[in-house]
Amino acid sequence: ESLLSERKRVKKLMKQCKPHSTMYNVHNGTQLALKVSCNSIYGFTGASRGILPCKEIASSVTKYGRGLTLKTKSIIENHPEWGREKHGCECIYGDTDSVFIHMPKTLVSGTTDAERIENAHKMGEVMADYVTKAFLPPVFLEYEKTYLPYLLLKKKRYSGMKFEPGLPPKLHIKGLESVRRDYAPLLV
Repeated sequence: ESLLSERKRVKKLMKQCKPHSTMYNVHNGTQLALKVSCNSIYGFTGASRGILPCKEIASSVTKYGRGLTLKTKSIIENHPEWGREKHGCECIYGDTDSVFIHMPKTLVSGTTDAERIENAHKMGEVMADYVTKAFLPPVFLEYEKTYLPYLLLKKKRYSGMKFEPGLPPKLHIKGLESVRRDYAPLLV
């Protein structure tokens, strides 16, 4: 819990810095180190030998994480205001610690892509806060980014133009390193 709360604190500091400045990079490195530390604790339990081998704990963490992903999907898709029936919000991808939601233009209206992206950021925060209330601490859902456009090929393989609040847009290619190397000029 202390690692998670420290990571959250450092990520807030990061948002106060100019993107890619020295302090931004220091805070980013710190929050990534905290993330690795959290993941390592889980990893210790999944090892067959080591300092904390316990397959039951590893299985429990995996099952609980999957349950949180499914609960998030259900809460979003069945919400009376933005769910499937009213606006058509749909969970299009969920894996380990992330959920990607398709937000129709009717929910994030605007006359330009920039306005729709800004509205998507705001709606993502609203959704994250709403879903977090359904979880027991220290579990929380955090909105991170919007993709426009977004291409999902399969699990852990997707690409799109990534828009994070306060940062310049960036082409993000996940799990497609050979595509990035060979075809990146065509994707831009």
